[in-house]
Amino acid sequence: MNVLEVDSLRKYFAVRGGLSRRDTRVVRAVDGVSFSVGQGETLSLVGESGCGKSTTARLILRLTDPTDGRILLLGEDITQYRRREIRRLRQKMQIVFQDPYTSLNPRMTAYDLVSEPLRVHGVGSPRGRHREVEALMKQVGLDPATGDRYAHEFSGGQRQRIGIARALALRPALLVLDEPVSALDVSVQAQIVNLLKDLQDQMGLTYVFVSHDLSIVRHLSTQVAVMYMGKIVEHGSVEDVFDRPSHPYTHALLSAVPTAHELERTKRIVLTGDVPDPANPPSGCAFRTRCFRVQPVCASATPALAGVGVRHLAACHFAGPPRATDKGVVPS
Repeated sequence: MNVLEVDSLRKYFAVRGGLSRRDTRVVRAVDGVSFSVGQGETLSLVGESGCGKSTTARLILRLTDPTDGRILLLGEDITQYRRREIRRLRQKMQIVFQDPYTSLNPRMTAYDLVSEPLRVHGVGSPRGRHREVEALMKQVGLDPATGDRYAHEFSGGQRQRIGIARALALRPALLVLDEPVSALDVSVQAQIVNLLKDLQDQMGLTYVFVSHDLSIVRHLSTQVAVMYMGKIVEHGSVEDVFDRPSHPYTHALLSAVPTAHELERTKRIVLTGDVPDPANPPSGCAFRTRCFRVQPVCASATPALAGVGVRHLAACHFAGPPRATDKGVVPS
């Protein structure tokens, strides 16, 4: 059973410009995104800043209203839900924020932070909530005796553990992880990633993981969706995307992943130019202005997200493995 299904999801923003502020342009932040995630799976959304991955996550959580498309959570269409209905949904889906330093209320103790979702939704008695908070703190690797401390008295990794315990308090089916380790030290990142993996195995959780760190994505993911200018340009299992990438943009992202092992190094692909103006995208393929395989057809026809393998999709007229004729490739 799919915990989450997203079908042709779109989010457009109107941007005013010009001297009179009357010129209106449309930014297609998310443009026709579709995917599904089964129970116990992790879908990672990856890409450069501004590609639309965080906006997609906000749409899934209904923190932002979609322009078009459908979002199904446990088979229930939540796309048009109003505030009262969305409040009920919070018990089924939660988020772990990027920055544990700003996502926790500094005036609340760790106990209050973790117990707040239970109290807001009227779950259990005060004594029962106390026992539940103690169990949650133990589950994420925190000493329940520290529950009376405030957020500033914890380290960054401990704060993120509080954020995870808080997100798990209502036993959600779906957890959105918005770059949950990017603000942490490298040594702590591995601990949090391993904790998330252990919790998923223990509780059967489903994750939507937003990240730009591809080494962590490979360790945690079941499937990967690569986004560029609001669209998914490649989607497949973690093995397909990392071991058999097909889209030139995916090749470039993977070539930039640092590695300490000489045998694992690939030739570096250097993309020229900047990301196009999202309010005035190029015709045809949006990636063509930076692509090392660009041909005349790329300017006239928009490539569809089509199969290049079993459940492996890529939106490119010339999808496939690296080629000797590819331009912009330099030694690593």
